[in-house]
Amino acid sequence: MDRWALKYAEQCTFVVACCAGKELAETFASELRLRHCLNLWVDDGDMPKWGQLGCQGFIVGDSRHSIVCKSTSAFMQACLYRGCAHR
Repeated sequence: MDRWALKYAEQCTFVVACCAGKELAETFASELRLRHCLNLWVDDGDMPKWGQLGCQGFIVGDSRHSIVCKSTSAFMQACLYRGCAHR
């Protein structure tokens, strides 16, 4: 995802939101070497009513902060279909 965030930086922002606290968000970003994604966490009192795991697809929003797609195709399914699972 970080490669996409760098490649498409002029067109979009990739956001990683962790619902398990600041420490896990920081660990996740560190282990995945996320340098070009916006990394944030959600506090217990502000949990979303719905969400999407990145491996199961992405939520897509527009420049007005409106949701344009609640869930894309699953990342690994798309990669397997395109033959990129081992890249």
